[in-house]
Order: sequence, then C-alpha cells, then structure tokens
Amino acid sequence: LETTFPAGETIIPLRARYGVESGDTAWTDTIECTIVAAPLLVPAIGLAKESATPGELIRCQVQVENQGNAPGDGCHLQVQLPPQLTLANARGGSFDTETRVVQWPLRKMRVGGTQTFPFSLEVARGFAAGTSQLSLTVNADGETVESASANTTLWVDATPSMSLALSSDLDEAVPNSDVRYLLHLQNNGNAVAEEVVVTLHLPSRTQLLDGGPEASVYTSAGKVEWPIQALEEGGTV
Repeated sequence: LETTFPAGETIIPLRARYGVESGDTAWTDTIECTIVAAPLLVPAIGLAKESATPGELIRCQVQVENQGNAPGDGCHLQVQLPPQLTLANARGGSFDTETRVVQWPLRKMRVGGTQTFPFSLEVARGFAAGTSQLSLTVNADGETVESASANTTLWVDATPSMSLALSSDLDEAVPNSDVRYLLHLQNNGNAVAEEVVVTLHLPSRTQLLDGGPEASVYTSAGKVEWPIQALEEGGTV
C-alpha cells in the first residue's frame, strides 16, 4: 500500500474469479481494507567513510523519517554497536555499556517529518580486519513500532598501530650518576608491523652506557636506534 493513503479511506475492493473451458465462472467474496492512522518511522544511517583502521574515529549520522499518515510520539531511536566499535560521542544520546546500544529520544514526529542525530565511533584496537555491521531500530516505550530497519557495514582495514612509552628508574639524579631507561613498544593494530626502527635521541651532556646487543649507536648524531624486523599484532618489545 502506498504511504500516502489518508486514515479512514477504504482501498479499492478486491475480488477474484476463475473460469473453465465449459464457461463456468465463479467470483470470490469482495475483500476491503480500511486504512488506519499510524506512524511509519523509517531510520537510515550514514558513515563519513566506508573503511577505517584500528584507533580511527568515524563520523556517523542517523536519521529517522515519519512516512506514515499519523504523528509518532513517545519514540526513541536505537543503534546497536558491534564489539569492533566503541562510542566516542553521541550528542543528545545515551549509551548502555552492557547492551552496547546507543539511544536518542525522538521529539513528536509529524507526518513527513525527519530528525537527525550525529555521533562518532572509534574502531577498537587489535580487532582482526573485516566488516562490522551497525543495525538500527525505532522503538516506542520499549516495543518496536511499525518501522523499517536499517543497516550499514564498515570495513576495518588490516594495519599495524604502534605505541611507544619511555620510563626511568629515577625521578632525580646527581651529576655522574647512572639512570636506567626503559622503552616499551607495542603493536595495538591488527596486522604485523615490519621493518620497525625505534630511535632515541640522547640529551646533551649525557653518555650512553649500554643500549643492549641490538642497539646501533650514532655518536655524532646523538642518537640510538633499535631495528625490529617484525612485531606481531598485540606483540610487545
């Protein structure tokens, strides 16, 4: 049925008949259908890009339109997030950490009216490459009203994502004392990192005592480098 039918209108009566070679025919009873007043809330979702890498922010937007023949009231819009995506921001909305559902209350939806809500998602670090699906529903007081569902898919690219931390065993030191430093490198991405080089620039008036067997010391440049052939996803060194 077209969504433009006004409430109370009766659609064209329907009936059918059959015919045989002998000429006999018969008609079915007539069936009529009266249109009632009801909202029809149709959600849609859009992403700023179709693919992303771990740790990247994705701008998103959801919209709901009342394509019915009556206003919709007391409704809210919900987006179900998969494990690969975390909510960064949802202006005007709330997030349930247990169900992973983002929810926005809807103002009264006039016939033909629309409402739009922007939000941002972050691709979780360490998840394998592949697709993540977002699904939408429109609910009224906890129960789904007559509505169309909407889905969209985001492709998560395979890429390494490195983090580097530096710490020391002393907060204060006197001249001619030794300070031990620790560099911690981690691959937070979902792919192997290859041909990685960690570089430490030495402060002036300091001298490197020991950088380990794999360190390459460049005294004139005042730096130390550690080559790493490969670091698996989730790996540390």
